[in-house]
Amino acid sequence: MGEVLTFLRTVPSQKEAQNTISQLAQNGKIKWTKHAKERMEERGVSILQVINCLLKGRITSIDQYKDDVGFKVGLERIVAGEKIRVVVFLESNNTVVKIVTVMNI
Repeated sequence: MGEVLTFLRTVPSQKEAQNTISQLAQNGKIKWTKHAKERMEERGVSILQVINCLLKGRITSIDQYKDDVGFKVGLERIVAGEKIRVVVFLESNNTVVKIVTVMNI
């Protein structure tokens, strides 16, 4: 994998977002919100399923977050027979991928 990309304040392409999320996940640069952990437990989604989605999921949405501080990215993947959606937040400096929520779809 290449270097983690710097998006600055421009919305990344799907490829740029996927490469960055995958790279951060591979390097263990994942931050789990309390909300995401609660939704995972409630919905029976494992940490490994989420990580698999981060590494190989299909980007379904990229939205610039308020005040230009980063981007909200949605990814989907069928993992262990379940289709899941993971919503993450990428800060503009791309130092960590923050898991916002996880759902079965």
